[in-house]
Amino acid sequence: LFPAVAAAATTLGVDAPFAAQLTTATTKIRDFPRTDGATHSQVLTAEADAGGQDVLALSADPTATKHNGENLDLEATYPYNLIGDASPLTALAQRTYNNRLFRNNADWDYDTLYAARLGLAGEVASGLVANTTKYQTLISGMANLFGGGASAEPYNEQSGIVAATLNEALVQDYDGLLRIAPAWPSSWDVDGQVSVQHNSTVDVQVRDGAPVTVVLEAGDKASMNVRSPWSGQPVQVVDANTGDTVVAPTTAPTFTINTKNGHKYLIEKSAAPFTNLPYVAVTGSPATVAKHLGPVSIGTDPTVTYPSLAATFNNVGTTSDTNTNPGNWDGGGASFSAQALAAAGATPGGTISHGGLTFTWPSTAGSGTNDNTIAAGQTIAMSGSGALGFLVSASYGPASGTGTVRYTDGSTSSFTLGSPDWFSSTAPAGTDVVIASAYQNRLNNTHYNGGAYVFYVPVTLTPGKTMASVTLPIAGSAPVTASPTLHVFAIAAG
Repeated sequence: LFPAVAAAATTLGVDAPFAAQLTTATTKIRDFPRTDGATHSQVLTAEADAGGQDVLALSADPTATKHNGENLDLEATYPYNLIGDASPLTALAQRTYNNRLFRNNADWDYDTLYAARLGLAGEVASGLVANTTKYQTLISGMANLFGGGASAEPYNEQSGIVAATLNEALVQDYDGLLRIAPAWPSSWDVDGQVSVQHNSTVDVQVRDGAPVTVVLEAGDKASMNVRSPWSGQPVQVVDANTGDTVVAPTTAPTFTINTKNGHKYLIEKSAAPFTNLPYVAVTGSPATVAKHLGPVSIGTDPTVTYPSLAATFNNVGTTSDTNTNPGNWDGGGASFSAQALAAAGATPGGTISHGGLTFTWPSTAGSGTNDNTIAAGQTIAMSGSGALGFLVSASYGPASGTGTVRYTDGSTSSFTLGSPDWFSSTAPAGTDVVIASAYQNRLNNTHYNGGAYVFYVPVTLTPGKTMASVTLPIAGSAPVTASPTLHVFAIAAG
């Protein structure tokens, strides 16, 4: 910042004494602090670490308190442009990235941007996939601030990080050198346009990780330095407006294009000019299936009807007092105690009668495997008529949503299914506490001496009709800290 302000003052012809002060101060700024990548506890210098095991440090004082899970040691990489992909410090910055303390730590995490600036294409790919599958959980393609579960926050920083990273991975010119696909993942194809300096844009097609076509659309008259998209191969530049070759075939690692406003420049392999490329008509048809990236999708798949609630179990909510670590009822490792539940009348595979219905408690409860279903729109085959009931509880609750009953004649009815938080012993109107557990389990075979409760919720069915299936409400998708989530232990019908 100091050199930039001093340069601005000089250009404007103002504040000369201040500019001089800044210039002098710049020479006194200390080098980036360094530490060891293994423990981040030592104070190192470049001279003291000839073996090249040092990394940039968060602070010159390794014992300083760390705040907010931010990789401050990498901020010299982006957005401040102090370390590029060809700097004497690039290897140091790459080591710092590979040994960073906080990895994909939050929705605003900049890891993938740092990776793009450092030419780490594999890290760009893995980081984008990790955070997209964590946060972009809404079927509209929008994000969820809490990375799962019910949320009214479809906008978050993750979406902006994805957009910025894709730009940086495809085209960079932060220091006046135009780089094409400097960190584009080798298995990804792309057709994209990125804005660059001088009011210009660059159009790029990449197939199998290699650029195929590159077009510079000039917005101003300028001299633009370009790093060859095809290292070691003859490259030429043709003015598409005039047909003139403005850069003769060259194998130089970089070359300069003197641009004119409004002209388009074809940057091409001399052996494979644009005129040799086939023209293919662009066609398309509406999507008929949802698009998937791991557990998330854009759009909805055809409804899958599960044969039983047990077939949808996706959460370990109950553990044995002697093996509590598999539990993750709430995203923080807490769980119901199988022993405390048994003392309250809920044994694995046992029956619980309430409201004229007989429920079967999950046979897997306490085994360290999934024993309940986080309600996320699952459809379950059901039969029966007259009565329907659920045994439910919630984490970070209360949690609720609207479900659907489908009947054999094709008609439907809706119902509200909800529960207080599992800490609560107060049943909402029309429901009952059906299980009162004396204590809860925590990690490392420890316990919390507070009650945990399961609630009975009845559902009114359309008289005279027989059920075909029940669709649970969407009231959670993963146990996430601070995100209310509805859990279903059992369903019974009359």
